[in-house]
This record gives sequence, C-alpha cells and structure tokens, in this order.
Amino acid sequence: MNIKGHLTTGAISSVLIGYCAVQYKDSMPFIKPMPYEIVALTCLFFSLFPDLDISSIPQRWFYRCLFIGLIILAFSGYWKLATYIAIVSMLPLLSKHRGWTHHPLTTFTFPLFIVLCYAFVLENYQINWKTSSIIIDVLQKYGWLYIASVFGWWTHLWSDGIQGFQKSKRK
Repeated sequence: MNIKGHLTTGAISSVLIGYCAVQYKDSMPFIKPMPYEIVALTCLFFSLFPDLDISSIPQRWFYRCLFIGLIILAFSGYWKLATYIAIVSMLPLLSKHRGWTHHPLTTFTFPLFIVLCYAFVLENYQINWKTSSIIIDVLQKYGWLYIASVFGWWTHLWSDGIQGFQKSKRK
C-alpha cells in the first residue's frame, strides 16, 4: 500500500485507539490510564513504522520530521527519550524491505521489547520482586503503549494484505 493509504488507515486506527484510551480508562483496572494523545500518536507511529525500511519520499519526510522532533526533545532536556526514539527509528533500516518488520510475530514481540526498554531505561522502573511476573507488572503500567503499538502495526499489515489481495484478484 502507498503512504496515503497507510496514513489514512493509521489515522483511523489512532483515533479509534485514542477514543478507547479515554472511554475505558477507568473500566480497565489491570491497565493504568495514559494520556490519549500519547496513545494515539504511538499507534500512528507504529502504523507507519514497518515501511521505514524502504528508501522513499515518505521515509525521507518521516526522518525529517523525526529530526525536528529530536531537536525539540533535546533542547527541552529529554536527552534519554530523544536517544531512545532515534535508536528505535533506525532499526528498520538494518534489514531488507518486508523483512522482520512485516513478520506477524514481530508485531507482538518488538513492542513488548520497546515497552520493557522504555520502563527500565528511561523511567528507571523499579522491579517489584513481590509480583509474579515482571512483564505483567510493566504491562500494567504501560499497557496502553503496548496495545497502541500492536494495533498500529497490525493496521499496517492489514492494509498491506488488502492491497496484496486486490492485486492478486486483478490477475
């Protein structure tokens, strides 16, 4: 699918997940509330993330916007966050197009890795050894980020699948 399609489906899924973050913030006791703007932007980012591995005009514009965002974060004193976002944004460039970024298993494992790194590195998250699982403990605090990441990523794969289905149907 092209960038317009991914932006459209990403924007729709972002609005949907942002709405859910507002609507269900008090009715989901196992996940702590998070600002809906962060949830929606995370979803939008991950709906575009898998295609950052191909040299294109959208890739250049993404990295231009990222560069400006990183400068803003750096001058605001958020050095760790800027570094973290820069590293994560570079990862798709390390493989071929439709490599690991388009694998269904990655949609669940990579966001979990991102959330765990965010919790332990950026937030200096203290491990509560009394809980049965560190992953469950972290997901209770950052569950909306994980859900938004997976939802955005699956939106991307789903829209690629529709495009592939339409192409195969025309043949």
